Amino acid sequence: MRSVFLLLLFFCLYHLFVSVSCGSFKEFVYPNFTASNLRFIDSSKGAFLFSPNSIFKAGLFSPGDDSSSDFYFSIIHVDSDSTIWSSNRDSPVSRAGKMNLSPQGISVIEDGVNQTPVWSTPVLASPVHSLRLTDSGNLLLLDRLNASLWESFRFPTDTIVLGQRLPVGMFLSGSVSRYNLSQGDYKFVVVETGGFMKWRGQNYWKLRMHTQANVDSNFPVEFLTVTTSGLALMGRNGTTAVIRVPLPPSSDFRVAKMDPSGQFIVSRFSGKSMVTEISGPMDPCQVPLVCGKLRVCHLDNDSENESCSCVDGMRLDAGKNTCVPVNQSLSLPVTCEGSNVSYFELGHGLSYFSTRFTDPVEHDIELSTCHDLCSKNCSCLGVFYENTSRSCYLVKDSFGSLSLVTNSKDNHDLIGYAKLSVKKTNAPHQPPGGKTSFPLIALVLLPCSGFFLVIALGFLWWRRCAVMRYSSIREKQATRLGSFGSGDLGSFRIPGLPRKFEFEELEQATENFKLQIGSGGFGAVYKGTLPDETLIAVKKITNHGLNGRQEFCTEIAVIGNIRHANLVKLRGFCARAEENHQNNNSSTTTTTSSGLVYFPLYALDMHEQGSYMELADPRLEGRVTSQEVAKLVRIALCCVHEEPALRPTMAAVVGMFEGTIPVGNPRMESLNFLRFYGLRFAESSIVQGGNGESDNMGFHRRESSNSGGSRQSASYVASQEVSGPR
Repeated sequence: MRSVFLLLLFFCLYHLFVSVSCGSFKEFVYPNFTASNLRFIDSSKGAFLFSPNSIFKAGLFSPGDDSSSDFYFSIIHVDSDSTIWSSNRDSPVSRAGKMNLSPQGISVIEDGVNQTPVWSTPVLASPVHSLRLTDSGNLLLLDRLNASLWESFRFPTDTIVLGQRLPVGMFLSGSVSRYNLSQGDYKFVVVETGGFMKWRGQNYWKLRMHTQANVDSNFPVEFLTVTTSGLALMGRNGTTAVIRVPLPPSSDFRVAKMDPSGQFIVSRFSGKSMVTEISGPMDPCQVPLVCGKLRVCHLDNDSENESCSCVDGMRLDAGKNTCVPVNQSLSLPVTCEGSNVSYFELGHGLSYFSTRFTDPVEHDIELSTCHDLCSKNCSCLGVFYENTSRSCYLVKDSFGSLSLVTNSKDNHDLIGYAKLSVKKTNAPHQPPGGKTSFPLIALVLLPCSGFFLVIALGFLWWRRCAVMRYSSIREKQATRLGSFGSGDLGSFRIPGLPRKFEFEELEQATENFKLQIGSGGFGAVYKGTLPDETLIAVKKITNHGLNGRQEFCTEIAVIGNIRHANLVKLRGFCARAEENHQNNNSSTTTTTSSGLVYFPLYALDMHEQGSYMELADPRLEGRVTSQEVAKLVRIALCCVHEEPALRPTMAAVVGMFEGTIPVGNPRMESLNFLRFYGLRFAESSIVQGGNGESDNMGFHRRESSNSGGSRQSASYVASQEVSGPR
């Protein structure tokens, strides 16, 4: 029995010796060792080092087929053939390239005359005794006491495996492609506030955005790790999870990888292949360059695959995977020439990833100013402009893909513009030698053309002088018509107009036009108080135009006869020499005040509750939808924001009604003033009701006293209070 045991032991030792000598299997290698793909291609397909249980292998491998010429010193998971680490990813070598192990460390060199390493380990604390690959996939350089001098886990590339840590300040850098392991533009970065994904320095996703992510604590993050139960960002010396993404428990091979596609993918080996467990962004259209530069990404209805297209006015330059202008006189900017810049409107309903993670460069500015900021910045390639808040976002350095607005988290009020260069007209061709050939026909035609040109210029000069004389006469006549005094309006009558004010009365009421509360067409608006303590708004017209008298008379004639729930009534007017004014009743003791104050307040309440149909005239039942009423209410509330900068322009309002501009969302913090004034007017109404001056107590009282029992909407009651039954 003893002899049989010794025989088996001898056989095993002999087999191990043969295997090591042939290079088919090694768990350790020692200094003065050299490996190449050619040397080990026959015995182990290029691998020269295996982990104890052959779970991982190391060697010089090519990620492509046999015809590929790029080889990398890499670590590969054997069963799934997944590369988890590469050394010389930015400097591949040929099939004849070598990996050398010396007492100073590892170096990868290209075979040939130049023996300069394309990659090497840093300076080590002591000489290397051995190189070992563990069953966890960690490559170690050990000293004589088997202490670690260097390990691959501390220098991750695009992947971390089960048990590996990615500390704060480090990142995973995705490859250019599956077959080109060079560092690409997509990175997953660990910072103290979490895990972020970046494209060329710009954030586009964070781990806590995943639907499966749980935020367990607010401790600073220290590292990211892959565990048997999922993915975790850990803090508090690694004892507490800050953010977790729980996954089904598994001890199988599991990795987290920054994929070349721009998605962060956690997958595990199951059966014979890798199975994706989570990925982010979940919407592939949120990946910055998923479709190429300036192309629009949208998901197909029947699948999760994305499709790409160019906006109207642009075409695809397939060679560059970029949308370029159809107009050949325009091009994407390549130099900083502010004087030759144009802006191409990309349209509404599009979103751009960077606007979700960056603040606007400016607030409350015009679109033209936003364009100017970009024109003056050489790194700026385009802008996104928010109509409601008039905020300006700049797209700098790189322009990625666009995506269709698909959910409530996207900003529906953005419109994008691409910065374009206007091509200059090419100069006439200069032949070699610096001499310009001059055709004979030009020598004949030029003198004749010059003669006719002189005659044409003379005629145009005479005609211009005649037009200027005629225009001067017409302007003087128009000016005399446009300037009028109080006597000109002595016989001017408007049916129902209470009175004509004297200019001195308005000066006294407004304290010599002290408090300006707004501005409009042709002038400014001032707050005033009449002797009977009636608050008024006085519009002082300062710009009459050539037809000032006609425009002034027309405006007060039209406004003077309007009766509407949402408009104040014209109180009167004044005209003295160049001073033309309109007085608008701002607040009175009549039922108009209740309608004006309570209706916006009631609309605000219904907006918060989502009960838009409560605001609709009951006679429109069946002919109007809640969505239509909601659109009108949202536009109206945006127009009464307390801060003027938040109110949309009239052009934006028209665009919202027509559907060319997305409807803005009312800012609740800028509408709270309605509640304050509503309370004040409610108190006033109660006092007046007690004095017998008014029986109006607001909408709710009117509704509760409706004896007919039929629904009377607030809007219908308000209109009756102001203008009577319709």
